[in-house]
Amino acid sequence: MTVAIADDTPYIDEGANRSRLGRVDVKVFVHLWRDDEECVLGITQNVCIGGMFVATPRALPIGARVMVRPSIMDGAEPIEIEAQVCWSRRVGGEASAPAGVGLRFVDPMIHAATFVRVLLNAGEPIAI
Repeated sequence: MTVAIADDTPYIDEGANRSRLGRVDVKVFVHLWRDDEECVLGITQNVCIGGMFVATPRALPIGARVMVRPSIMDGAEPIEIEAQVCWSRRVGGEASAPAGVGLRFVDPMIHAATFVRVLLNAGEPIAI
């Protein structure tokens, strides 16, 4: 089963007024999944201690809880964190804005801080 949702599922666009305070632009491939559903590959665009934006062509339902794991953990203990979908932007929206989801970390602050640190240390330019 895939985590993609039907075209008529409601979604929320982040709008142009989202605060970028504390956000860092970093591109790291991540895997997203919920329950026993198929994994979705995405790429982070920016992260902060409270959450991240992940560019992915598949929409996820608002409010869904997902597990997020960076795909950079070659040979290392995998690190993953639980997050909740706060907003979603579909393919075909604003031409300059990638499709994807805004995620809010659900795990305790210490887990979120560790997760963000791993992403920041791994962030390198990725050709898309």
